[in-house]
Amino acid sequence: MFLNKTSMLLLLLVAMLAFGCSSSDNVTNTDLTTGDLVTPDEITVPANLQAAADAGDEGAQAIVQLIQGIDELDSLSTMMQPPPQATVIDAPAFAPTADSSWQWDENGVTYTLTFTQTSTEYQWDLVADGSTQVFTYDNFTVAEMTEAKDGSSGSFAMYFIMFEGLSMSFDWTATSSVLTLNMFVGTDTDYVQMNATVNSDGSGQILVYDGSALAAKVVWTSNGNGQWWNYDTGENGSF
Repeated sequence: MFLNKTSMLLLLLVAMLAFGCSSSDNVTNTDLTTGDLVTPDEITVPANLQAAADAGDEGAQAIVQLIQGIDELDSLSTMMQPPPQATVIDAPAFAPTADSSWQWDENGVTYTLTFTQTSTEYQWDLVADGSTQVFTYDNFTVAEMTEAKDGSSGSFAMYFIMFEGLSMSFDWTATSSVLTLNMFVGTDTDYVQMNATVNSDGSGQILVYDGSALAAKVVWTSNGNGQWWNYDTGENGSF
């Protein structure tokens, strides 16, 4: 298999977080900024790459899955939108969404979402305080997010109280010629990283690390042809 168990965990976490975020089920459509949240425009999968994936090439399938995972990251931004029951607890009278805080209760836990901005970026912080039947939150930071006002970069981090020290984070930058994205899943001592580069002509590269060791690599050209390497198993291929 091209993707080992560790890098598959990254994909599963992306899918789980993208579609199963707590407090994202009943969010409002409140637009806290004038720009898009979290990630840049959708990445287009080259036709030849998609054809190779459909034909069963493991390397091509891995790229398509990872690109789709990158695109799905955008749905994580719904965590940083207040649900309908949220109450505004702090906002300047002249601009209610410029520097504001919302608060709501859910299953015995009080969530506080704070939105601020500097001259160059937007910032979101989601903090939990209270107790459920299983966990006690003591002003625990659940998630943090930033986005440059010009749409050129952003970051997101989510922390898991049920697994001490476990976090998922990513940051991205985008120019007219290249998108770069770095993702981290794990703890300080046991983690997976992914670094992706996608150029405006459709070519790109994805590197997957198991800790600090390079576990897998994929490169492809603008027409969708490329090569892949699985360094854990010694396998490689082209498409």
